[in-house]
Amino acid sequence: MNKLQLVNAPADFSWSWFVGEDGSADIVFSSLTNFSLDLDAASRRGHGQMAATGGWVQQRCVYMPKITSIAIKARERNVDLAASRLLVQIIGSISLKGPAGALPQCANSTEYSVANYIDIDVTGAAPEDKEHFYQLTNSWLQSRSFINRSWLRINHLGFDLDASLVSWDNLCSLDICCDVGFGTLVDLLRQLANLDSLHVDRLYAAELIPEIRDIEGIIYACDFVEPISTSVKSLEISGFAQGCVSNVLAASIKYLLLVVPLLEKAYVPEEVAFSIDSFIKQLGHTYPHLSNITFN
Repeated sequence: MNKLQLVNAPADFSWSWFVGEDGSADIVFSSLTNFSLDLDAASRRGHGQMAATGGWVQQRCVYMPKITSIAIKARERNVDLAASRLLVQIIGSISLKGPAGALPQCANSTEYSVANYIDIDVTGAAPEDKEHFYQLTNSWLQSRSFINRSWLRINHLGFDLDASLVSWDNLCSLDICCDVGFGTLVDLLRQLANLDSLHVDRLYAAELIPEIRDIEGIIYACDFVEPISTSVKSLEISGFAQGCVSNVLAASIKYLLLVVPLLEKAYVPEEVAFSIDSFIKQLGHTYPHLSNITFN
């Protein structure tokens, strides 16, 4: 067998279906090249209920030495699946979509590696899955020079995103569809050396971070502003979070435009668009890279 496709699989999916009830056994798919798993939230097999409703289960490795394509889609938490680690060598693509508590980690190994395209869509992460969220994303997105392209979408977090816990060295495209603080955003930009596209759905900026408390003075004195990212080319901020202050948001975005010198496209909320547009037109001669930005 080289292809395994499970469609509308019961939500209480368990790897024990393949190896029996021995929770410590690892699983080997020696000839599998394509694996697709689509979990149906409405159905349950009746076995492995612990995976969906109980405590964390023992971590196991799933070996797929010849796999070229993996697609896992879940709609609710599945602890058994999330506790597994995939040991794979990919020359095709990986697609993971679902809550953090249902997505498997990548196993670290010198014999196995991950390559080419990785697309991770975290539809949600409950507070109790905070540690697993970082383990999950870090395991797939840590530094691997042989990955060509990687995407990460975060749709909901039950906790504040903490840039100090992130090891997404190889991430190319980041889409944050939940509230994120401006200070956290700046920290992420500093860390993610390969990021070229960033979208934030709701930016939270209620007070200026220390670097930009005198943003107007810095701008008009033509002081040197050290870049925080030399990779990002596309920046989209769709809106702002509740409690955000519009003049603080505008100053924060102006700061981003100055410290991301390779930026080619920028989209900002309509509430601050006029202020940002005037800023770009007024200072384009002083900061030449501003003139190269396609705005809104």
